[in-house]
Amino acid sequence: MGAYLDPVADKSLLVTLYLLFGITGIVPLWLTAIVLGRDIFILLMVAAGFAFTDVREFPPSVWGKLSTIVQIGAAVGFLANAAHMPSVPSSMIEVFVFATALATLWSGFDYGRRGFSILRRVRIDAGQSRR
Repeated sequence: MGAYLDPVADKSLLVTLYLLFGITGIVPLWLTAIVLGRDIFILLMVAAGFAFTDVREFPPSVWGKLSTIVQIGAAVGFLANAAHMPSVPSSMIEVFVFATALATLWSGFDYGRRGFSILRRVRIDAGQSRR
């Protein structure tokens, strides 16, 4: 049960943080859209996998884990900057923003690539079993 709930808790925390960061102007709205969009994309892929295939395992990728680490580290920096303790230089905030965007986009691309690879393999296996 923990194997399923732990990633859900992590994602819930990060989605909530970045949504609030975007609403309050702590981060640009485009960054919030990237973080939320990637998670929605992954959820839709998993839902499609459950609905249309027999695949039931969707393990996290190295890039997904790295993206989570970058998002958490950046969130700490954003919170410290917002609390002014100690003030984080604006150049560092820009690095956090772009590192988060890059890691999130790359991991989304990787999850998409992996998802389509699984789908292609399932279709090939289904085609071979019909023969």
